[in-house]
Amino acid sequence: MNTDAYSIIYGIRGNGRVQIVGDSPTPAYDGQLREGEMILVPQGFTSTTLAGKDGFKWVVFKTNSDPTLLFFSGRTSVMRGLSTGVLMNMYRINKDQVEDLKGNWTESGLYPPSRA
Repeated sequence: MNTDAYSIIYGIRGNGRVQIVGDSPTPAYDGQLREGEMILVPQGFTSTTLAGKDGFKWVVFKTNSDPTLLFFSGRTSVMRGLSTGVLMNMYRINKDQVEDLKGNWTESGLYPPSRA
């Protein structure tokens, strides 16, 4: 998530599913982005992208040359930094589920790799 910049995602090749979320329970956008199309991700929102079956290449332009980024997965994730109690209340899950959430993110993205 960019806390101090807007992002413009521009599709270069293929297509992919893009989801943009803020602090609302429903996504601000959940749809396909195709080659030649662009979408704006507002400051304070985050986005995820999942390539279509033929792949997806895109570039991102930011409105700040040195944006502050927050990560939701991986070793430096926001989830790992939040307390167990906060996560239990935020997502209404039990302590074991929180520990799974905080400890099992080994990927750097929200979409885990496919298992063959």
